[in-house]
Amino acid sequence: MSTTLANSEVVNDNAACCRVPTVQHDYSGKGEYKSYAGMDKVYMVGPEGTGKAIIIIYDIFGYFPQTLQGADLLAEAVGARVLMPDFLMGKPWPADKFPPQTKTDEVQLQLYFGTTANPLLTMPYINGVGEELKKEGAQKVGVLGFCWGGKLSIKCGSQSWADGVAAIHPAMLTTSDADNIKVPLALFPSVDEPVEEYEGMVKALSDKPWSAKNAYKVYPSVSHGFAAARANLSDPDGKAQFEDVYTRTAAFFKSVFE
Repeated sequence: MSTTLANSEVVNDNAACCRVPTVQHDYSGKGEYKSYAGMDKVYMVGPEGTGKAIIIIYDIFGYFPQTLQGADLLAEAVGARVLMPDFLMGKPWPADKFPPQTKTDEVQLQLYFGTTANPLLTMPYINGVGEELKKEGAQKVGVLGFCWGGKLSIKCGSQSWADGVAAIHPAMLTTSDADNIKVPLALFPSVDEPVEEYEGMVKALSDKPWSAKNAYKVYPSVSHGFAAARANLSDPDGKAQFEDVYTRTAAFFKSVFE
């Protein structure tokens, strides 16, 4: 991914990522917002002092009710401190401008992925949070990302402070993204993602000494975004798959944190 863009350059080529609209749901979250590791706004929930922490990287819509609910579920199920920093620095992509309706809108969205949401520019902030958690005494730190955030969580798999990484309906991944992963991986794509690429990632990591902790499941009945801002919890199947993927993600992190 480049940090500069020509007007026609596509940064995120996952069509579903750029088409599935957001769904509004009422949920305020059980946590609180604080500053941490040089970041002005971080959603924090879950017990402190457990030695276990999970960093969540939201999708481009930022702090959506469904994503906050997922953070709260993980904190309770894993018994870990969960942090969701505002990595987009108060500039999430507006839900009312999604999906893009014109060619100009499409170009602007791709420009957003190359600037505000550029993974190369975001990684230093993620590393700062992870390193601070370890410095403060966290023995185990995991990372979970959605869509755009899934690309970033996978990149964290090569960092010395990370103990396990998970991605739910990730975007912008290819089999080669597994090359530098040094910790257990959980990967949960929807039917909209390039499953063959993700199966290649899982296969590439199958001979690692920690591969027994890896987790993988494809969700064929729900669309991209089903566990974050685009989760449709009013739909019975959407709610069931939302609950299932968070249950599996919690089990993954509990295994990693053992």
